[in-house]
Amino acid sequence: MARQANTRGRILEEFITSKQLFILNEDSCNTTFRNRLCTSNIDLTIISPRLLNSITGWLISDQESVSDHSVIKYAIKPGIAKGHAENPSHIRYRTNKESLVTFQGTFFQALTENFKIKHNTTRGEDVDDSLSSLLTEGANIEKLVDEFNEALTMACNNTFQIHRASRNSPSHRSVSWWSADLTVLRKRTNALRRLYQRTRNNEELREKRKTQYFECKSTNAATIKREKIRSWKEYCDVSTATNPWGAIYK
Repeated sequence: MARQANTRGRILEEFITSKQLFILNEDSCNTTFRNRLCTSNIDLTIISPRLLNSITGWLISDQESVSDHSVIKYAIKPGIAKGHAENPSHIRYRTNKESLVTFQGTFFQALTENFKIKHNTTRGEDVDDSLSSLLTEGANIEKLVDEFNEALTMACNNTFQIHRASRNSPSHRSVSWWSADLTVLRKRTNALRRLYQRTRNNEELREKRKTQYFECKSTNAATIKREKIRSWKEYCDVSTATNPWGAIYK
């Protein structure tokens, strides 16, 4: 596979360098893009310096993605990047009208303490003007963002109740249209893809397995599309039958 750099590629390289970003892509026997005509590594994983030491296990998966682009996998280690919570799970809060009013005052108080704003500033417009002046003075933007996020998190934790998921709720919910037949078809597609990619010394066998893989891949994509349409039609029939002016109409 030839490596080429055109004008847009050089512009992207200059942008990545100027912003002090890093590319995680590593050499691999797989490629990020593959179709019947060509293969390439057009997809890039770009991160900031803060997350550089937090990302591990970057790889191009041989799992079928039902697309010409491959699945890219990596792991993010919690509690390493500065300013990120140690718990990687998404926090949800319970809110109501009364708590939102309390939150506004708590949030303004946290901002005045973090950014050393005058304590007699109570209006949102005044706080906004004070923060805008800090930005125009050439302050460290990343530090300001961290302090703003800290004030926001503190105000939320002190005002709202944290919504905790039930122990019986599943950690991953599959889509309603997925079936056991689709699971079998996906596994077969993945197996044919691995056979095709690992056949290197026999061109005739490689072409044969390549044809089998792309035929199974097309069948997989068509089956998924058909199941999505069927599920959507069923949802529309049920929704309009109960309330013709509901979500479907809107």
